[in-house]
Amino acid sequence: MHSHLTVEVFTPLSGKWAIIWGDQGENEIVLEAWDTISVPPGVMRGFRNVGSEAACLMAILGGTDPGRVTWSTEVLEKAKKTGLGFDENGNVIQG
Repeated sequence: MHSHLTVEVFTPLSGKWAIIWGDQGENEIVLEAWDTISVPPGVMRGFRNVGSEAACLMAILGGTDPGRVTWSTEVLEKAKKTGLGFDENGNVIQG
């Protein structure tokens, strides 16, 4: 789960994708090719391929400055357990 300071639009180009949103990922919808959903700024969101084959998902961030990704606490904790961390700019680094 992550958020942006901008709108993010998801459109599967192939396959089936679950789009998840909410502070704890409590909302979910499954999209198929060419379905589209727009997630407002500041809302935690995530996505995963729920089909049986490799698939392609297009994600578009709105505005001229998409800013940096804000990661959910759960993502940060799981990353630390694998030896990964994040710098002050939100970039993944070896912990």
